[in-house]
Amino acid sequence: MLRKGGLAVNAEVATAWRVGIFNPMASGIGGRAFMIVQSSSTLKSEAFGMRETAPLVAPQNMYENNPRAKYLGTLAMGVLKEIAGLRDAGLKHGRLVWRSLFQPAIRLAKYGYMLQMGSCYKQGICAIIWNLATV
Repeated sequence: MLRKGGLAVNAEVATAWRVGIFNPMASGIGGRAFMIVQSSSTLKSEAFGMRETAPLVAPQNMYENNPRAKYLGTLAMGVLKEIAGLRDAGLKHGRLVWRSLFQPAIRLAKYGYMLQMGSCYKQGICAIIWNLATV
């Protein structure tokens, strides 16, 4: 992304999508993150919180009668915000077209990658996916 004229925020967004291909719980659609972007021209920083949040209609006291509901059941669900946060950071501070930031992850998903033994066992998948060196 940097070689294409992008900024660090563009590279980070593209990296987040790629990480999401092989570890979807850590990044991308199922992920969560924090990002601080500093402008090189103004030296001002902006923080992006991309953690999950309660649904908009969730009342503040929804766990009062059942504290276990925080961890079990439908009330334990959160609304994921990483995609929205990456988009906000990329559009506000990036230089490259948003669509172009997906291309490396699309290639990775389309052509595959080699699983390392540790991640293979960690993810419960013991198969080797063919690797394309150009990814």
